[in-house]
Amino acid sequence: MFAREIVVVLSVLSAALCCVEYKDCESCAGSEHRVRFSMKSCEWCPLTLKCRTQGSVFANHCDRDLSVGAADLCGWIEEPRMKYDSQLAEELAKWSSLAYVDPRKLNKSSIQSAVDAQFNNSYQLVEFLMADCDWAGDENYCKAVVAKSESQNRIVVALEGTFSSYQSHGKDNRTYFTNMTTFSPTGGKILLYRKAAHDSLYPCVKSLLKELTTTMPTAEVMVTGHAFGGAQAQLMAAHMITNDVASRRNVHIYTFGSPRVGDKGFAYSYDRMADNSWRVTRRNDFMALGGARDVFPFCFHTRREVYYDYPGVMNSTTDYKICDSNEGEEGCLEDRADMERGIIAGNLYRYFVPNISEYMKNFMKAGNNTITKRRATCHTMPF
Repeated sequence: MFAREIVVVLSVLSAALCCVEYKDCESCAGSEHRVRFSMKSCEWCPLTLKCRTQGSVFANHCDRDLSVGAADLCGWIEEPRMKYDSQLAEELAKWSSLAYVDPRKLNKSSIQSAVDAQFNNSYQLVEFLMADCDWAGDENYCKAVVAKSESQNRIVVALEGTFSSYQSHGKDNRTYFTNMTTFSPTGGKILLYRKAAHDSLYPCVKSLLKELTTTMPTAEVMVTGHAFGGAQAQLMAAHMITNDVASRRNVHIYTFGSPRVGDKGFAYSYDRMADNSWRVTRRNDFMALGGARDVFPFCFHTRREVYYDYPGVMNSTTDYKICDSNEGEEGCLEDRADMERGIIAGNLYRYFVPNISEYMKNFMKAGNNTITKRRATCHTMPF
């Protein structure tokens, strides 16, 4: 009996290894190999870009309904040809920095002056939007800033990044940080606290964008954010596309150090919805590995990681690697991070500027603004 079990296991492993040999969807999907007295098919996992035996539990990151089992379906999962723009990434990192600004505590004219200086007088701030996120603690806000450039035909939406230790580690609201909930614009599930923040901010951004796209119907919409703000940027962009607030071809998403947002179902659907989405990471930013993958709540990264294996502050000419799969690829963040544990936490903030959470504040003056106007669910400060 024991010998028979050994034969079965070896047969299954042999079939699994046969499937692993295929390196693309077309050659993998639907290929068959005999395992004892039956035929086993291979199927392609678009999350890892690997071939595996149908029903295999070995290194299986694709649920059955996410796998591709027939070659004629491969065309549906192929990526459109896109190009990562490092100069645009450097610019959007500064916009992500601006989202950290609290407009209530700074001189209003100096905020616009800082934007003029950083972006060559080509952008006009439109509104700061602040939504109550009291579930994360008293007087906590989720925040976005919206700007436009008529000369470049662009609209920028920047979402605030990680903002308080209570929000990241709040014990009284721990269900928000571990439970998952359905996200209808894409399907799949996302972490509950990400959805709570999104539901507070999205109605405000949607309302404002509808006004802007009425007068700028062909504008490119740049959605960006750092860390928590990067996760929010992905949700915001997906919802915009689903609601036709902006056309899919005009939406560009650049995130910096974004943690995992949701489960495999979310990652799979998002990857196919957002044609121009880039998840920028850097050496030793362990925050970008947040949202547990292999234990509850079983999150999974979206695709198109752009990894900078550079110890200092990168710029538009720094070398980078565009990673093909969603997770665990050799030479990308997860693979490199395992080799260099315990490096300084400051790497979390080093995205094209020395400290993305402080950079834009350095060009502004203190002030005092009372925000009394509202837009949908948000307090708003128009410019």
